[in-house]
Amino acid sequence: MVTLSGWRLLELDNPRILLSALKKSEWGEELVLRLYNPTPRQESCTLTLGIDVSRVRKLSLLEEEEEILPLAGKTISLEFGPWEIKTLGILPA
Repeated sequence: MVTLSGWRLLELDNPRILLSALKKSEWGEELVLRLYNPTPRQESCTLTLGIDVSRVRKLSLLEEEEEILPLAGKTISLEFGPWEIKTLGILPA
């Protein structure tokens, strides 16, 4: 869980998936999250956001759009291959 002054920003339900970066996008109003699977196994997780979100995009490491991800309320289900890094662009509502 990532909190800021007692406010929950996000939560990952799998302790093996690590948050390696959280920043504002260089190109717009999105928050950019970089998540990492440091294990040699396939892993899955649910990311729960503490803010209302209008869109979540999977981005390349250069923050270029690869796809729009399905959002269920404030949660996103993610699958990671071994050693995989995922970059997400989250647009607050």
